[in-house]
Amino acid sequence: MAAKLGFYSSLISGILIIISSMVLLVFPFVRMTFLLPVIVGFISGLIIVYGSIQMKKDGHESTAAKLVLLFSFINLFIIGIGSILSVVGSILGIIGAILAFKKK
Repeated sequence: MAAKLGFYSSLISGILIIISSMVLLVFPFVRMTFLLPVIVGFISGLIIVYGSIQMKKDGHESTAAKLVLLFSFINLFIIGIGSILSVVGSILGIIGAILAFKKK
């Protein structure tokens, strides 16, 4: 049960981070000033989605959880885009990684 919840929360996390990055690209002031954090946020969202997919494979839970946890922290603290979707996505990614670690 914890593995399924970890997978779903990590997948939703990555999707929310990707959506928040795409939404921020719509605004003209973001394109000029915050382009690099938005691009890095988009890439970290993709990596989180990849990590959540890897959580479904037996034996890959720990490595995938480390990947999701690392990029969730990167998105939350280092990039800090400022979007509420991005913050919620990062928190869900951290929760998902912890749940994947509990599967062991």
